[in-house]
Amino acid sequence: MKRLWITVVASVFGIAAIKTILVARFFLAPELINLATVSGLFALFTIMTAGVAYLAISRLTSYLEHKHFKRLSPGGGETASKEEIFAVTRKIGACPRPNWT
Repeated sequence: MKRLWITVVASVFGIAAIKTILVARFFLAPELINLATVSGLFALFTIMTAGVAYLAISRLTSYLEHKHFKRLSPGGGETASKEEIFAVTRKIGACPRPNWT
């Protein structure tokens, strides 16, 4: 999981850096390129790219969770496994988690 987050953060910074370089090189006049402008563009592009990454990851997580619950529903005469029963009861809130302390 740690490796995943490191990869996501590195990707967001890399994409933001590429966007900053492209905008500074092709759309800004040479006299406007200074440290404040470039760092401001980098911050703006980092925030926008992180927002898109967050939306993509949350939608993907929701989709995979939906697929998982859909796959757990017992079908045509099959007996339900413990995992299926626990997943369904936790989803509807019928079975609270036990307090082992």
